[in-house]
Amino acid sequence: PYPPMLLPVDSQESFIPMGKMGYKIAIGAGSSTHNLRGTTVLLEDVKSYRKAWYDAGHAGEPSTVVRIPTLLADTTQEAERLSDELMVLAKRYFSGRIGIGSTDAGSASPETTAEVNLFGTAEEVVDKIEVLREQYSTDEIMFEVNWTSSVPRDVVMNTMRILTDKVIPKFK
Repeated sequence: PYPPMLLPVDSQESFIPMGKMGYKIAIGAGSSTHNLRGTTVLLEDVKSYRKAWYDAGHAGEPSTVVRIPTLLADTTQEAERLSDELMVLAKRYFSGRIGIGSTDAGSASPETTAEVNLFGTAEEVVDKIEVLREQYSTDEIMFEVNWTSSVPRDVVMNTMRILTDKVIPKFK
């Protein structure tokens, strides 16, 4: 279709049909409420999507967008302090979502997938993006800079500044 359609998927049952139909998908990584099965299972889901795409004979490459909570600071210490504070808010946010949206929304604690959140300095986040690109064969990253809808504006703006000044230029 034109424009290209992007479909967010979070249930295991969605990956193969989206590949068969040739749709671009978005997946939630990190402490997203849509990554409840953990990184290992999500990676297998993406492999299933890609295989279904190829098996269906679609032209080109399957496309996966990774949606991921993002927080950047100028120092590792500041990023850790801010992310610790925001994880407290995230726990409240996620616990309030149990039973809302997808059937499992809110089941995962932020810690369950913290290894793939984009929290840190520009240099640390660039390294993590390289890992995401390799793991998920992703061609796009969707930075969630206000991932609990309660990230303070100054933190969001600083994250955006560092992303645009120091992270995105590394991938041009």
